[in-house]
Amino acid sequence: LVVFPELANLVNYQPRSQQVFQRWLRYREAYAPELVDWVISDMRSKPKLILDPFCGSGTTLLASPNWGIPSIGCDINPVVVLITKAKTRFYNATRLDCIRKAMLRIDLLRIGGQMEPVPGLDIIDKLFRPDILDALLSILYLIRQEQDTVVHEFLLVGWLAVLEGVSNVFKEGNGIKYRN
Repeated sequence: LVVFPELANLVNYQPRSQQVFQRWLRYREAYAPELVDWVISDMRSKPKLILDPFCGSGTTLLASPNWGIPSIGCDINPVVVLITKAKTRFYNATRLDCIRKAMLRIDLLRIGGQMEPVPGLDIIDKLFRPDILDALLSILYLIRQEQDTVVHEFLLVGWLAVLEGVSNVFKEGNGIKYRN
């Protein structure tokens, strides 16, 4: 067994990562892209392809192009697959413009207008204040109207990224705790 204490801070979610996408969603199983860099830099010969069969939030897929190495990933969790797709896509100027316009529509959104139905969760009223829930469901309605799949998925990941921060609860271990 070889221990590398200098890697200890790289094996967990890094809220201060230099890569903005790494900070979007707190994913407990995530690790820093610098860990991938360390592994690749220590290899005698660079691989022709990296396969990440449990890609989670896509850190390896995001870091490998920096080394000129293509990568393929898969995961069983559809939420992290969505996150990974959004993080690893190339967004050209046209797509970025579409995303900016969609975000402007969200910015100008009149809360309380058209919105997605309230989820049928018994505890929904404990999770969000009514005004926050209305805003979230109004924004989600607008996101679901987006015809461009790439823009839709990008906006949906952004929407998911704010949920915990605007809710009355936070993740703690395998459960949730209520904020004071």
